Amino acid sequence: TTVPSGPLEDARHASQLNQSKRVKIYIPSNTTLIGEGARVIGANFMVKGVNNVIIRNLQFENASDCFPQWDPTDGTTGNWNSQYDNISVYNATHVWVDHNSFTDANQPDTLQPLYFGRAYQQHDGALDMTNGTDLVTISWNRFTNHDKTMLIGSTDSPTYDVGKLRITIDHNAFENTLERMPRVRYGQVHLYNNFYSQAKNSALQYALGVGVASQIYAQNNFYALSPGTTAATLIKAFKGTAIHTEGDIVNGTPVDLLAAYNAANTTPLSGTVDWTPQLYTHMDATLAVPDLVRTKAGASTSITVTQDGTGTFSSIQAAINSIPVNNAMNTIISIAPGTYQEVLSVPAGKPYITLIGGSRRAKDTVIAFNNWSGSPVPGGGTLGTSGSATATFNASDFVASFLTFANTFDPASQPQTNQHQAVAVKTTGDRMIFDNDSFLGNQDTLYINTPSVATAARQLFTNSYIEGTIDFIFGRGTAVFDRDNIFIKSTTGTGPKMTAAATEAAQPYGFLIINSKVKSSSAAGTAYLGRPWPATTTANAQVTVRDTWLPDALAAAPWQSWTSPPLPWQNVRFAEYNNRGPGAAINADRPQLTSAQAALQTPITYLIGQDSWTPDILIVPNR
Repeated sequence: TTVPSGPLEDARHASQLNQSKRVKIYIPSNTTLIGEGARVIGANFMVKGVNNVIIRNLQFENASDCFPQWDPTDGTTGNWNSQYDNISVYNATHVWVDHNSFTDANQPDTLQPLYFGRAYQQHDGALDMTNGTDLVTISWNRFTNHDKTMLIGSTDSPTYDVGKLRITIDHNAFENTLERMPRVRYGQVHLYNNFYSQAKNSALQYALGVGVASQIYAQNNFYALSPGTTAATLIKAFKGTAIHTEGDIVNGTPVDLLAAYNAANTTPLSGTVDWTPQLYTHMDATLAVPDLVRTKAGASTSITVTQDGTGTFSSIQAAINSIPVNNAMNTIISIAPGTYQEVLSVPAGKPYITLIGGSRRAKDTVIAFNNWSGSPVPGGGTLGTSGSATATFNASDFVASFLTFANTFDPASQPQTNQHQAVAVKTTGDRMIFDNDSFLGNQDTLYINTPSVATAARQLFTNSYIEGTIDFIFGRGTAVFDRDNIFIKSTTGTGPKMTAAATEAAQPYGFLIINSKVKSSSAAGTAYLGRPWPATTTANAQVTVRDTWLPDALAAAPWQSWTSPPLPWQNVRFAEYNNRGPGAAINADRPQLTSAQAALQTPITYLIGQDSWTPDILIVPNR
């Protein structure tokens, strides 16, 4: 409870001043900063007392205070207070901050220990605007995994800010940020077309802070909240009295944020502010906001991979490794034609990556390896099915286009066993797109999974080619196969099987194969659309095949049961609708959707979720 003083506190304060001299970078008037893949690490950009500054296409990382101050008088139990925003706009005018990314990178405050019973905090704001700042636009930025995100007005005293702090905040992404999005004092702030998304384990405190004399005008913002978080949480009053909200959507449903707040609090806020925004560009419909912002906000960079050494890297994994953990920058890795004999891994902490084949023909750029489930590992044991994957993609917001992924293991090389699982690609990320790709293998070619049994993950495979023998499209994830070519290779034994879904019973959607063509080299009547994989005791497979051409290789009863443990296919969620070709039929062993059911089994219904994910490629015709 005692304010720190004495030699140790003096040393801390001196060290903080010393750090300040090294990390603060002052931006002069009439300056435009444009990054081309640049990362600003540990620095505090000071836009102070200047006019006409533009900051674009930079990734700001970890402006960390090495010597934060303990203040026992801050709040009821004290707090750690840190210096250094990523960007401090202080008594400046005509400032535009556009298409940047902000992240705490590999040093988030959530990993810090407790001292004096409070979380040790080394980060201040991501982007703060204070002390008479005026006429600022904050557009198309991405703020991720940060606590105190954006402060507008630094004090309840009116000395600096009355009549100032006129700020527009539009088309920004706030992803797993906890508070101040923004918190406002005095300012006239127009907040529109922003996308707020929170992970399941997010500790969201609030989004919009209504401070003294603040005049927030919020329109057409989209909020994707984690389970248990309500719309009433989104607004918090800090001596403010009014906020205007309209056109907002929470988890896919229109919500009056102000009404939700007032219903949950004893002191209501007014919906009347003393201004109406006039000076702004096009405003998008709220439902369009998630995809627009998710794909276009943030800084962008590109990396090239070539085998001849002329690119940024000579291996794909080296390019992936160069991207920082908790990345917030859109990164395109362009891969020159060739065959890359390597195993790829994109960890969950590296979202916003696009892999693209340089020739825009999948057959020209091949990523291949020959691991299988029985491959030995150092120290004993084997790789297992998951470990056999040529490529494992665990990050969300991932795209791969014009690439071939192959597992080249030859089952004939291991005749002593019939367990020849050899995965080409395993996925666990959410909002993943594979377009114009090829997936080559035999047993277990494409493993579509989720991070955990309780977590959903959505993937879209379009204009692609997928081949295999046994259970070669399998897992518990949610996936749409749209306009794909699927080839069932012949095999011995009980016949080839295209799918082995392990959809959790709590998940409404598993695999949807639509507008596609299935072919086979198997003899007539010997191949199967799939069987249910009881990967867990709560699995209840869901597969729909609709509007798809089917070959005569299919058995008259094209669904098989799982044998051990026994799981009859009739006990799960298998269905067809409006298929065609010599393998299409309607009989007692081929459940069909009704027209009403089919209307609920579309690419959009499988993928949209609470965050309104509707990839453009579902709407734009084949390229």
